[in-house]
Amino acid sequence: MLGKLARLSPADWRGLGVAYLYLLWAGWRMFVRREKLDRWIVPAPRPAQKRPLTDAERRVELRRARIVNLAANRPRVWARCLQRSLALCLWMERKGYQPEIKIGVIKEGGELTAHAWVEYLGEVLNEDPERLAAFTFLESAPRDLVPRAR
Repeated sequence: MLGKLARLSPADWRGLGVAYLYLLWAGWRMFVRREKLDRWIVPAPRPAQKRPLTDAERRVELRRARIVNLAANRPRVWARCLQRSLALCLWMERKGYQPEIKIGVIKEGGELTAHAWVEYLGEVLNEDPERLAAFTFLESAPRDLVPRAR
C-alpha cells in the first residue's frame, strides 16, 4: 500500500485529496440525495459535440482516473465502481468534458455481476479495456424514451 503512495508526485498528492472529495461528493449524490444517474448513463436526444482529447489532456485524464481509483482503495476499498465512475465524471465535467458512465454485466458462477466504468469518445478511462471484454455492455434507451418521474 505504501509503495504506490510513496511514488506519488506533489501534484498527485494534491490530486489524491481532490479525488477523496469527489468520491465523497459522488457518494452523497448517489446514496443521500438518491440522484438519478441518467445524466451520465442515458444519452441525450442529440449528443453534444465533444472534442477529442489532445495527447496531453489524455495523459491528464488517465492520471486523474488512476488517482480516483487509488483514493477509492485507500486505506481500504470503500468506493465501488459506480461511485468511482461518478466521481471521475463529476471531476471531468468540472474541467469541461462530457464523459459517459457505461455499465456491463457478466455471469460468474451462476451469479450476475455488474460493473461500471467511464468512457470519453469511446475510450475507457478508469479500467483496463481487456478486463471489460468479458462484460456484456448494457445499451441504454434514448433519453426521450425513458419514463419521467411524476
